Amino acid sequence: MSAPSLTLLQHLTSMFYGGSSGAVRYFASDYMAQQQSHLSSPDFEMKDEFQFDYRRAQLMALFSAVYASGPGYLIYNIIYPSIPFLSRSPLAAAAVDVTVNCPFVFFPMFYVAKEYIIPRPNSRGGGEVVRGLTNWRRNFRQDSMACAAVWIPLHWVNFKYVPIKYRLPFMAGSGIVWSFVMSKMQFDS
Repeated sequence: MSAPSLTLLQHLTSMFYGGSSGAVRYFASDYMAQQQSHLSSPDFEMKDEFQFDYRRAQLMALFSAVYASGPGYLIYNIIYPSIPFLSRSPLAAAAVDVTVNCPFVFFPMFYVAKEYIIPRPNSRGGGEVVRGLTNWRRNFRQDSMACAAVWIPLHWVNFKYVPIKYRLPFMAGSGIVWSFVMSKMQFDS
């Protein structure tokens, strides 16, 4: 079944599920990452109280919801299925995703959102886009390598075995690994 033959309700349902499950996944993964960082801190003592950073978790959840129900849905359910060589080759689809989508759509959006939601100390309003894109460029190589390590195997399964309308929900479910890695990379430096 190609993407255009899906009904509007099927598109909306998949967008809603992808966005909402992505938000829950990113929030939960960030909670686990924060908890793991707290427990593995060199100066951790059992009496130390865990301080959950809600703003950080909200960033992760909101970003995932917006990305998965908007650009992510368009890329995985409309654009990729309409490109013949990507439809026939799961490995090619995975490679294109980690060399085009992740570094040039996902990460720039994330870094800009991060600047808006978690502003730096002493930063005044304005300049969030420039700061976000500067951070994106600075972390480009490390982010791209992490993305490839996690998503090439997951995408291969996704593009080979998962029907089009379930691709984004599959990613939202199986990507718990990615959201944990992403949280650790972004905030445990």
